[in-house]
Amino acid sequence: MADREYFEQLLSEEYRDPALCWMFGDWLAERGDPAADVYYWQGRHFKRPAKAMATWDWWNEDSNNPEEIRLPTELWRLIEKQAHASWQNCKEFPTRQAADEALRKALRESAAPCA
Repeated sequence: MADREYFEQLLSEEYRDPALCWMFGDWLAERGDPAADVYYWQGRHFKRPAKAMATWDWWNEDSNNPEEIRLPTELWRLIEKQAHASWQNCKEFPTRQAADEALRKALRESAAPCA
């Protein structure tokens, strides 16, 4: 298994551990991968997508969910995904990687610093 696949698997299995975000961010940064920023941001802010039955979800801060799965409204709105039909404060993704990539794109567009 390649190193990146190993980290991706760990992040999907141990998704509540912010230290893994930092470690993966460091690993990516050492290789010049700009995706490192999103993992540093997640580790610093203790944020992670929620693992649901079949999806990984980001929730708006205007919800009653745990703090670690809620994003600031400004950032959440920048995620290029339609909100769930039944839960207007939720944006679902088929994989954790897709949820992380959507956050990375939103962070790039945001006025908030990535790191």
